[in-house]
Amino acid sequence: MAKASPTKTPRDQVAEEVASIAERAQAILDEPWYWFPVRHHSAAVAKLLETAIRTRRPRRIFVEGPSDANHLIPFLASRQTRPPVAIYSCFSDDDNSFQLAGIASPSEDIPPRWACWYPFIDYSPELVAIRTAQEIGTEVRFFDLPHYGRLDREVQQLLHESDERGEEDDKSDSNAIDESGSRNWHTEKLIAESDFYQSLAAAGGYKSWDEGWDTLFEFRAFADPEEYRREMLAFCGAARLSCAAQRIAEDGTLDRERFMLNFIRQEIAESGIRDDEVMIVCGGFHAFLNRDDPEPPPTIPSGTRYTTVVPYSTFRIADLSGYGAGNRAPQFYQLHWESLSGNEPHPRNRYVVSVLQEARNMGEPLSAADAISVAQHARMLAALRGRDVPILDDLHDALFTCCCKGDPHEQGARLGRAIDAVNIGNRVGKVMSGVPRLPIVDDFYNQIERLELGRLVAREKRERLELDKRQIADFQTAAFFHRLRFIEIPFCQMEATPQSDFDTGLIFRERWQTKWSPDVEAKLIEKNLLGDSIDAAAVNQMREIIAENHGQSGVICGILVDGTKMDLPHLVDQVVELAVNAIDEDPRFESLCRAVAELSVLDRYAVHQAIKREQIARMLNRAFTRACFAMIDIIAAPDDHFPHIVNGLTTLAEIVVKGDDPVQRQLFAHYVASASRETTVPFLKGALLGLAVEIQIEPQQTITDEILAYARSSQDKMALAGDFVHGVISVSRVSIMGGSSSLVDALDVLVRAAEWDAFIVMLPRLRAAMELLHAHHRDSLATRVAELYGLAEARTLQKLSISVGEAADIVRIDREVAEIMQRWSIIDE
Repeated sequence: MAKASPTKTPRDQVAEEVASIAERAQAILDEPWYWFPVRHHSAAVAKLLETAIRTRRPRRIFVEGPSDANHLIPFLASRQTRPPVAIYSCFSDDDNSFQLAGIASPSEDIPPRWACWYPFIDYSPELVAIRTAQEIGTEVRFFDLPHYGRLDREVQQLLHESDERGEEDDKSDSNAIDESGSRNWHTEKLIAESDFYQSLAAAGGYKSWDEGWDTLFEFRAFADPEEYRREMLAFCGAARLSCAAQRIAEDGTLDRERFMLNFIRQEIAESGIRDDEVMIVCGGFHAFLNRDDPEPPPTIPSGTRYTTVVPYSTFRIADLSGYGAGNRAPQFYQLHWESLSGNEPHPRNRYVVSVLQEARNMGEPLSAADAISVAQHARMLAALRGRDVPILDDLHDALFTCCCKGDPHEQGARLGRAIDAVNIGNRVGKVMSGVPRLPIVDDFYNQIERLELGRLVAREKRERLELDKRQIADFQTAAFFHRLRFIEIPFCQMEATPQSDFDTGLIFRERWQTKWSPDVEAKLIEKNLLGDSIDAAAVNQMREIIAENHGQSGVICGILVDGTKMDLPHLVDQVVELAVNAIDEDPRFESLCRAVAELSVLDRYAVHQAIKREQIARMLNRAFTRACFAMIDIIAAPDDHFPHIVNGLTTLAEIVVKGDDPVQRQLFAHYVASASRETTVPFLKGALLGLAVEIQIEPQQTITDEILAYARSSQDKMALAGDFVHGVISVSRVSIMGGSSSLVDALDVLVRAAEWDAFIVMLPRLRAAMELLHAHHRDSLATRVAELYGLAEARTLQKLSISVGEAADIVRIDREVAEIMQRWSIIDE
């Protein structure tokens, strides 16, 4: 707002500003073009718009929507298309015109890609305009700038922000554009942030933009569309006047408006229709665009572009999903739309009953009396807040007031989940047949047909397949399934992995479970950015993973395994070279151990794959050797790395046990012994010594001696013995059990030597270690303990007599142990 003149009172200043806003709004109302300001996904506005179209019957309606999707309007207009649906648009900067390859993409040879969705639901004003226009024979045109037309400004802003924060932040922020298609696309945020609305919200007590909208427009009874137009234009005019000009320019709103204005003028000139035969349906903010702006509209960049209409869901339209212009309760406003259309006489009552029913299904003891109380309370709240009818905020407050007897975040958790479920709904849309399908979707169905798998998509039913990869048809099907699984298409999942049984042929067999659902196409559409086919998407996703994990031998060897399963030989050849280099350069023990594990799997598959087994063997030996060299680096690792280190150590041990290479065995033994001497971390020392005992390079007595050493040490050090034992048993169980008598004897000495405080510290670790053992191993240890304490004939005893006080002490100690264990995260792991 403008600053008050010193010669005028604040009241005079406000009066002048109100008059100015009213004058600007009236000027728009007087234009030959008929501007109809809307809010996205507003049922009330959609109904008023429908009335205005039927009354005015314009020859051409311009609707705010991407201008590159005008060929899709007939599919949106068709009654065979059932909302929610969305226009999907994607763009690939193949020529790197924005110079973002390697910044907004994982590497310089991968083009940056962006996608955007434009959702529609039954009561979206834009969709209502399209369908009403079809009924009266009026032509509709989208006239907005496509999302990729704004990328130049967004890229400059992104690079400017990244320069201020540094290169690392640059890469993380650039990916955000990939996810959303564009930033700050909608003008609602500008309105909500304006000085005008902030002052209005403070005066009206609106806690959110949605509450303000519902009070001022959504549930207000307008006499006719013209009254609504005047009010909405005045509202948007005041918001725009009090919004910082720099903010509007940075948002890209001016670029869009220049494009909109130019598009409308060209269309009118080419079609020969009169100005007074035109209706413009757009956000009210844009009605105040500069008609005399001398700046040209932005240039549309070259690149690969796809647009189509796809099924959508009420969840994805809800703002809870992260959709920037989302509707906070799609299903609630659907009831409102049906009420305005005369199909739902009591939408609020139905909403309340639905919420309570959902909560009852979750276990809340609610009744019809609660529903009546909620409805009455909502009406009283609305009256107190100056509203004619309850809005969603009143209903929510009434639900928690009447049905939650305590903290809403605790006792009201289930009620809150029920409200969210009913607010959002679970509707999934459907698009009429014949709509242009994205290439990757076509490729999916073409491959389904080629592989004779049509029965798997004919209905939404779970199917199970067992494939024998020695048969060419099954081999191709398995490769297709692996590609789908790799790019996370929810069509198939593996039930069983091959077994290392060559004689029976089990290694060649895979069991899969498949089920088609609408989610399959939705996910395929998202993956369209990766390529035009399933194969191309898999290859590009692999390339991206490799680029993002440069030098990580474990990840790259995992990609090598995936590539062989997906039957991508050309990519496999490239990845082999990358894996060799990564193994030679990777200094990380955990990563190298993963490489060993992945290459072991690959070596097993090499029997029936076109892979040079000698090369795999050389890579495996190199990774094993490098992992042994890197073992010294784990001696001071933090405890959150323990599970990965244990997995790595056991992986290397399996190579030694199953192989017959004395050099490998000697190398492994040397570095295990060296690391066990160097480490001061009890768990790691236990794991290293336990592993040495397990593969018989150290005698079992080594473990016993170490435990006895703890028993002879100070109480502070003695308290760490539990960590040592936990480390031992995490890697060595069979061999340790072979010397269970000496182990029990040593532990008995330890426990007897420990004072209470040290015992309480070590007890959770000892108990966690015992939990790792199989039941019969624990029974074996228990038998030895019984023998040690003179209960060798325990099986003849029917009852152990103890006092009530002793029993109470046992219960108390057990409870304390359980509480301590809950605080030790490693036990959960």
